Amino acid sequence: MNRLILTALLLCASSFAHAADIKIATWNLNWLTQRPPGDPALPSDVHPRTDADFERLRAYAAQLNADVIAIQEVDGRAVAARVFPPEQYSIHLTRDRVVQRDGVVVRRGLHYDVNPDFVALAGSAGLHLRSGSDITLHLPGAELRVMAVHLKTGCHDQPLMRS
Repeated sequence: MNRLILTALLLCASSFAHAADIKIATWNLNWLTQRPPGDPALPSDVHPRTDADFERLRAYAAQLNADVIAIQEVDGRAVAARVFPPEQYSIHLTRDRVVQRDGVVVRRGLHYDVNPDFVALAGSAGLHLRSGSDITLHLPGAELRVMAVHLKTGCHDQPLMRS
C-alpha cells in the first residue's frame, strides 16, 4: 500500500515539475508606425515616433519581461521589431491591410502555431476594420490558445450613455 501511495505522489510531483509559469500581457501601442507625417493612411493628429520614443518603448518592453504580449495598433513587423528585439521575440501580426493591426509577440523558445485570423470581429461587409490575431502555444503538458483583439473603434464618436 505504501508503495502505491509513493508512486501516486511521485506521478503528481512529476506533473508539477513540468509546469512552468508564463507571463502574459496586453499592450495597445497607440498608432505604432514609421510612416511619414502626412501619410494619407494616418489621421492628421498622429505624429511619427522619435528615436527617443522607441527607446522608451523598448525599455518598457524589457521591464515588462513578458513571455507573450498581445499587441494592438501596430503598423507591421518592422516597427514592432523596434520595440520587441527579434533575437528575443517572434512577432506575429494579422494579415489585415490596415495601419492598426493586432498581433502576438512570443518569447523565443516558446513553441506555437498560427491559427487563421479571427475575421468575425472585422465589422460589417464592406467595412473591414481589423481581425483578431490567433495563436496556440504549446506548453509542457498543455496548449493555450491566445487571441489578440482590438474590440472598440471610434470610442469618442459615440460615447456610452449613462443609465
